[in-house]
Amino acid sequence: MRNRAGKKILAAGMAVILTAGLFSDSSATTSQAAKKVSSVTITNPQTSSLYLKKGEKFQVKTKVAPASAKNKKLKFKSSNKKVAAVSAKGKVTAKKNGKAKITAAAKDKSGRKAAITVQVVKNFKKASGVSLDQKNVELYLGNGANTVTLAATVTPKKATVKKVVYKTSDASVAGVSAKGVVTAKKEGTVKVTAFAADGRGAKAVCTVTVKNQPVQPVPSVVPATTPSAAPPVSTPAVPTGKPDDGKQRVLFQSSNNFRSYAVVSYSLPEGVKAEDISEISLGVDSDKPVSVRLYAGAKRNGAAELTGAEHKITDTVTGTQDVTVDGVQGTATLHQLEIQETSSTRFAVPAGIGNTCSLSLDDQAKSRLAEGDGKERQITIYPHAVCPNITICDLVITTVSGNRYTISLDETTVQAAEGGKVSFL
Repeated sequence: MRNRAGKKILAAGMAVILTAGLFSDSSATTSQAAKKVSSVTITNPQTSSLYLKKGEKFQVKTKVAPASAKNKKLKFKSSNKKVAAVSAKGKVTAKKNGKAKITAAAKDKSGRKAAITVQVVKNFKKASGVSLDQKNVELYLGNGANTVTLAATVTPKKATVKKVVYKTSDASVAGVSAKGVVTAKKEGTVKVTAFAADGRGAKAVCTVTVKNQPVQPVPSVVPATTPSAAPPVSTPAVPTGKPDDGKQRVLFQSSNNFRSYAVVSYSLPEGVKAEDISEISLGVDSDKPVSVRLYAGAKRNGAAELTGAEHKITDTVTGTQDVTVDGVQGTATLHQLEIQETSSTRFAVPAGIGNTCSLSLDDQAKSRLAEGDGKERQITIYPHAVCPNITICDLVITTVSGNRYTISLDETTVQAAEGGKVSFL
């Protein structure tokens, strides 16, 4: 009897052990499946291409997700070991000129992998810097102001690869094309980065803020308190005909937002050097408030923006005073003006006609104007606003000796770029 009872207890115990083992194996299988590698990313270089010179070494860096993956080991492989060999830890050695594909594959049989193309060049000079023409951009949803094109410059000029690769930190907020066209998607802020395509780390960043369509302010109308109150003054429109004053005028129309600009070519007078220019001035009539920026050369490039100094006037209202003018009583506002010199790179032009802008150039601007060979030069005029229409006249350069030279504005000297249009009045 005791022997039978013992056998029954033993059988029951084995059943419990077997059942527990089945559940344990099932749980382990589920756990292992959940810990497979889901992605492999190459974080250095930050581009899909990498340029090296013969004999150079480069450490490839990677990231495996998820962090809880059971086996995060990678296997590195080169498609052409004679061109570029790679160690088990991802160190690439350039052997000879040519191309090779370096692949980092997960060892857990998940099939996840990432790859870059290595190009070995004999006389390779890496990019040391990248600059963008804009560092901060605001885009708006639903009103046509939802795109902007970034222009990148790679230095030095003798860099082997002068191309850049654009990436956005959040494509759901703003996407970016291979040509630097940023498109707003939804409200938010992203970083758009231009990486030097040689994969050696040079980059520049532009902060892009996407907002809803701005609400245009509605001007308030103050009712007249006396019959002698002056009627409201309307903003003059940009003239479409040429006034009888003998001045050359160019009407510039932008067909898109924050992209179009005009390029003016000019020749320096005999005996005058570009570094002798101390001031640039121009007349601007605009159909809306606009920020006008000037660049040396025939391209809107932030590295060539002309800079200077201006005097800032601060107008503070200090109170009111009762006055009588022509027998009519009224109230006058008292103001206190403060003048300060501030650094400035652009003109703030109000809507209307008869605006004159003058930029006293600093040493940096003079050196930028002096770049290039020969007498022929270009100045880029960029009106920064939502599809602005402006009329330009009286483009004058002044030298350190005080001599003034008017630049001709006609079909031979003025051209529009990036979708702009010019007509001559």
